[in-house]
Amino acid sequence: MKVLLVSHCFEENSRENNSPNDPYSLGLAYIGSFLETKEHETAILCLNNFDFFYSHKLILSKIDKFKPEVLGIQIFTTNRVSSYRLIEYCSENYPNLRLVIGGIHISIMANQIIKKYRNVIAVIGEGEVTFSELLSFFEGGYRIENIKGLVYWGNDKIVRTEERELNYDLDSLPHPKHEVFFDYEPERTTAHIITSRGCPFKCSFCCLHCISKRKYRVRNIDNVIKEIGDLKTKYPRLKTIQIHDDNFTLNNNRVIDFCKKIISLNLNIDFIASGMIKPVSNEMLYYMEKASFKKLMFGLETGAEKLMVNTHKGIKKKDAEELFYKLKKHNFLITTFLMVGFPGENEDTVNETISFVKKLQRIKYNYITGIGKLWVYPGTEIYQIMKSENCISDDYWLTDGDVPYFTVEHGLRTLKKFESKMLDHLSILRIFTLNGSIYHFLDRPLAILKFLMQNKYLIKLIIREGIKIYFPGLYPNLRKLYRNIGGKTSNA
Repeated sequence: MKVLLVSHCFEENSRENNSPNDPYSLGLAYIGSFLETKEHETAILCLNNFDFFYSHKLILSKIDKFKPEVLGIQIFTTNRVSSYRLIEYCSENYPNLRLVIGGIHISIMANQIIKKYRNVIAVIGEGEVTFSELLSFFEGGYRIENIKGLVYWGNDKIVRTEERELNYDLDSLPHPKHEVFFDYEPERTTAHIITSRGCPFKCSFCCLHCISKRKYRVRNIDNVIKEIGDLKTKYPRLKTIQIHDDNFTLNNNRVIDFCKKIISLNLNIDFIASGMIKPVSNEMLYYMEKASFKKLMFGLETGAEKLMVNTHKGIKKKDAEELFYKLKKHNFLITTFLMVGFPGENEDTVNETISFVKKLQRIKYNYITGIGKLWVYPGTEIYQIMKSENCISDDYWLTDGDVPYFTVEHGLRTLKKFESKMLDHLSILRIFTLNGSIYHFLDRPLAILKFLMQNKYLIKLIIREGIKIYFPGLYPNLRKLYRNIGGKTSNA
């Protein structure tokens, strides 16, 4: 069968500036390659960072040209509204096109969506095998009620089949269809991979456990190395690989094994990865630097001890301090993710976070460009708190509203004030403002100057971002002028 797999645009507040090296949908890329092993023909469109009208037009154009028999739609909470519009349009204008939906939002909210869109079939959880068996049903080879992991409308009611077990043999899956994204974007020099699935933790703001069941599963390192080698062979322009595991550093010895094998191949590729504050060993960091890991990202979220406990991340301040003393010996670019607005957040906890992150930045400067306001997603503890306070209901997810912020205790205006205060003290992008120059740069000039000298390539980025933030009308004109005189602005 001919299958078009799409991920429609995110809502405006969740979009990044579009770049040739943007992360792409590995979920669709894995499903696409798996379906092709079953002799189906697939095409993929990942349009998360484009605006709605461009994305919608491109999807419809692809439907007309590719003429798929099945349209698979990946739905996140942040792109559910654009996905609803696509379902509605296709239901009316392509009545013979079979519509299949999946993704983390569907795995949590399938019943309400199937009740509204009764011509759609929902794939729950990891989708490779379920989607393949569903195509066999369309071809007459399966009975739909025997396929695990589906929700659909049948006999005037919602039907939910037996739950699909997690895939514990990730090496049984073919490598994802990277070529879709490299061939579409000839300037792409960054690939995105996963080496494992799942995370054993259940943070208060995260809904990943709804799919992964807190089960951590890994690929064989040799299988990962082969994927990377194949990518470098096929695309010599490849310069960087970002690893998108839910928790790449959970098993330090596995990371060391990966790094040793990468070192032996001398592929001339830089790596980016994220992980937990702990466990992180000195040996692992040593081998990561030798293997050309250039950027490491850690989920700190808050520097207030009380809020650290309430988020269930299993870390304390001393864990973060120990990590930064270990990182001090290395030349990684470090980013720590921070959010504001957790239950219990107030002026005191904001100040505590500022004080603690400043302490970390004096040990090893970490590059903070933004502070997230706490978003509320279905399937999370934060969402249950919102519901219990009558601030939201399940019906909200069928509206066109953006993903909401956690506003049980503070309104959006106060959250923005907290966010701005933290940025003034912690973000290098604020050095162009009076508050930022006083509270950030002048507070620790030696640490910042040392950081800039070690990462000179970031100076241009910092200046550019500063112009975009503080002179929004000027930046588009400068970019246009640069284009007109022949400058290359693919990453601008």
